[in-house]
Order: sequence, then C-alpha cells, then structure tokens
Amino acid sequence: AHPNMRLSIVLLVLASLWQGSNSQGCGSDRLDLAFILDSSGSVNEDDAGNWGRMLDFVVSVASTFTIGSDDTRIGVVIFGDEGNLELYLDSIYDANTLYDRIRSIGFLNQATNTADGLQKTREIVYRDGYGKRSDAADVVILITDGIPTIRVDDTINEANLLKDFAEIVVVGITNNVDINLLRSIASDPNAVVLIDDFNGLTANLDNVLSGICPSAPAPPGPECLDCPEMFN
Repeated sequence: AHPNMRLSIVLLVLASLWQGSNSQGCGSDRLDLAFILDSSGSVNEDDAGNWGRMLDFVVSVASTFTIGSDDTRIGVVIFGDEGNLELYLDSIYDANTLYDRIRSIGFLNQATNTADGLQKTREIVYRDGYGKRSDAADVVILITDGIPTIRVDDTINEANLLKDFAEIVVVGITNNVDINLLRSIASDPNAVVLIDDFNGLTANLDNVLSGICPSAPAPPGPECLDCPEMFN
C-alpha cells in the first residue's frame, strides 16, 4: 500500500480508539503494535515514579485494544545505552498477564540510544517468525523525554528504515525534547504529541490519542501540534 494510505488507515484506527476509549475501545482491530520506551537516566531524575507512569501509560493504550493472537499483539523495546527487547509480538496473548509483564519492566537509568531502540524494533520485533503478521497493520509508539546521546547521527536513518513498513507515532515528554527531530522520526508531523511532564501521560490519555489522530473529536485542551501552547 502507498505510505500515505497506510498512515491514513492507522490514523483512522487510532481515531476510533480515542472515540471508544471510555467504552469498548477498538474491538478486534488487528494491529502489530510495538512500544519503544526511553529508559535513560533523565526519566526518573526529577521523580522516581516517572518510569512507572510511562509503563502505566503503555498499559492504558494497550488495554484500549482487544489483545489476542488474532487481534492486537504487543511488543516492547526499551533503550538506554542500547536497545533491549522486552516483549516479542507473540510473547503474551493474555491481556492481564501482558499488563503485569509490562508493569514489571525494569528501569535502565542509562544514556539515550534512540537509534538502537528503533533498530532493535525493526530487526527483532518485526522480524518474520517472531509474531509479525503480513495481514496486520504495523504501528510503533515511541515515548521519549529528551534527545539522543549515543548514535545521534543514526537516529533519523533508523526511523526511516522502520517507516518503510511501519507507522511511527511519537510522544515527547518535557521541554527537553527536540521537536524537529521528533517530527523527523514520526510518520507524519501530526503523529507527534507533546506533553509537559510524566503526570500528563495516563491522566491525559484522550488528549494524547487526539493529538495522534487529528480526525478524532478533540477533548478540551490542545487540539493539534500547531497549537502554540504545545510548543511552550
């Protein structure tokens, strides 16, 4: 499929996610959904609970979908000095077991090798034979609170290689992120969501999903990336 058509399909799926986030979610949407999580030292630098808040957010997003071998599959990579695989797409199909496993992921407290997180996702999570399906939409959600410090010049190239077959949405937390870089990583500028701090993750899940899916009805608050308050 043409990249723009694939992105439109993904945004429509995520739009339905937002509309159903307080009811029945996405039903039986067939996604191979991977999370790439920044586990660098800055995440917990100001508040030791921030890593847990990020994991709770991942669970909140995942729980909006129907989890199962024939529905949505979840993979997770975290990155510090390098990318670490936590969950293959076919690791866990039981929702509650999956949520417990996600919440148990340890904090690395290292540097920021975003490129390796992207690379490990492409080479391992979406590798044939490890749970990737040819008839499922490949969607990646990258969550970060800063800028790369290792393999800096490889970051955009690794994102582009992943975008050859997957759609990437990016959640940037705090004003320490590089907005232009996040836009270059994402499949589309409208697939970038900025949040002031980690407390705004799960508490503002609807705002996050509305920012990812501009076609969805927006809840009160910022409606798009072009809103000036999201860049302050």
